[in-house]
Amino acid sequence: MVPRPHPGGAGDTRAAGAVMRVVALLAAALLAACARNPAQPGPVAAAGQAEPSRLARAQQDWAADIGRQVRRHWQKPTEDAPGNFGCQVHVELESDGAVRLASLARSCGSDALDRSLLMAVQEASPLPLPVYAPAFDPVLNITFCLHPGVGC
Repeated sequence: MVPRPHPGGAGDTRAAGAVMRVVALLAAALLAACARNPAQPGPVAAAGQAEPSRLARAQQDWAADIGRQVRRHWQKPTEDAPGNFGCQVHVELESDGAVRLASLARSCGSDALDRSLLMAVQEASPLPLPVYAPAFDPVLNITFCLHPGVGC
């Protein structure tokens, strides 16, 4: 039988010290490896890629900017559409934000509303560009609610 140290005894102290030395050596080795090879992409972002949370925030902000600009041009017809329909528009953009194509991806539930939304997208051209350039996407599907803030 192999004798085992009692909990809290000198054997535990020596074992804890050995573990701490191993952890310190591993940490030093990892730091040294990073210093020798700085070209390796880190966990935040690889070269040419945006940090995911920054990109997502920039895309949300850009979508909100586009929505505000289109809503300023949207002259909804006087006919009352029941409920709060969500209309979806497929938009293709030039690099300067000019609308190349706008088509209906999902109807508002009324031909007049559909036409008025497509006209608003065209009249709002050029659409604003994102503040953070990597967020730009030339092909968008944008959902508009008839009554913003109420939910679609």
